[in-house]
Amino acid sequence: MAYKGSDSFYSCPTGDHGGWNIYSKPVKGQDKCMPISLKADACFHGCASSTKSCKPTPKHKSISTSTSTSTSTSTTYTTTTRTTTTTKCSPSNAPPQTITSTSCSTMTLSTPIPAPPMSSSSSSTAPPAPMATCPADLIGSNFEFPHLIVHMDQQQQDKALGNSLNGTAAGSISSIFNFDIPAADAGKTCSLNFLLPAEGTMQTSSYKLSGNGSVEFAVLESPATKDTTYATAPLVQNYLSGLDLVPGNAYNVSSYPCPAGQTVSFWMYATGDTKLEYFQDFNPCPVGLYVTVE
Repeated sequence: MAYKGSDSFYSCPTGDHGGWNIYSKPVKGQDKCMPISLKADACFHGCASSTKSCKPTPKHKSISTSTSTSTSTSTTYTTTTRTTTTTKCSPSNAPPQTITSTSCSTMTLSTPIPAPPMSSSSSSTAPPAPMATCPADLIGSNFEFPHLIVHMDQQQQDKALGNSLNGTAAGSISSIFNFDIPAADAGKTCSLNFLLPAEGTMQTSSYKLSGNGSVEFAVLESPATKDTTYATAPLVQNYLSGLDLVPGNAYNVSSYPCPAGQTVSFWMYATGDTKLEYFQDFNPCPVGLYVTVE
């Protein structure tokens, strides 16, 4: 294989559970990189084309919510209360990535369960203009990288797309992220953050964003696996805050007491005409979904 006319590649350890990243050039500050070559067989990945915008429908029994509050004594996720009526709900939309997940006990949330936006209209508004800045630096901080990213397709509900290195939220495709929270984080505060630096500020990653830039997040009742499909995806535990993404920013989706020793799964899906795909990478400037611990 070659990239931009060069068949030279470099593999660098991530320092995270034996993982390695592959780059087209040596990475500054990473002294353990080694040159490698890549070979491709006759396999290819085909994607069904679709011009229809598709909203995910979280697998949840029908509920009607109005502005109200409920309390709980267990893990609390901060979220935005919405007044909405929804039908069934279960994650949808997604491509591939690998890792073994463990079972996770159900977390009780102390906020009302909002329903995701269900409007079928789409607009062609472009996201706001990017700001040339690096919004966050994870190196040297206490953070968790997703150990599994799995995509799902609402239009192919029984098809397992496998594990992926990319996060995707576009039309009928969405992503589930598994995070393993160490037992040592007991008593600390975990924050789910989404980082979207401006183009030109990333050393080893990239992304594509178009449309209105709106994405939604939810915490799931149990972890996904590499074989998860739209039809078998875990139930939605609670819907979290939605974001209108602008390049050059870091966003806090939710903060909560760390569920130490557990695997937690979060679902990301697009609303409106948003199309987002990125390579999850913590090198400066980091891009993607992370759990930071304080």
